[in-house]
Amino acid sequence: METDQLKLYSLSQAAKAMSIGRDSLRALIADGKIGYITVGNSKKIPYQELLRFQRENTIHKAEPKDEKIFSEQDFNKFFNKTAKQKSGSMNGNKILEKIMKKG
Repeated sequence: METDQLKLYSLSQAAKAMSIGRDSLRALIADGKIGYITVGNSKKIPYQELLRFQRENTIHKAEPKDEKIFSEQDFNKFFNKTAKQKSGSMNGNKILEKIMKKG
């Protein structure tokens, strides 16, 4: 049996090992997500508990991204708006007519 398996971490040591703050660790303990033992008046986190927490909270595959889904109404609003904007712009024939009128 390795000695790490019996190691107990203070809250500061456990928080540092997990790369989180002590307050975050205390919140995980309060929520029952990380177990601890009491030694005297101190809470200690067993090495195996840190491993369990890490194993159970490791994400192994990417979660699907939220795709913005447009309703048919949104779709029509967008394309009607762009169609109106385009109708106000000049096409080649209108530009040619303006040039011809000036000349």
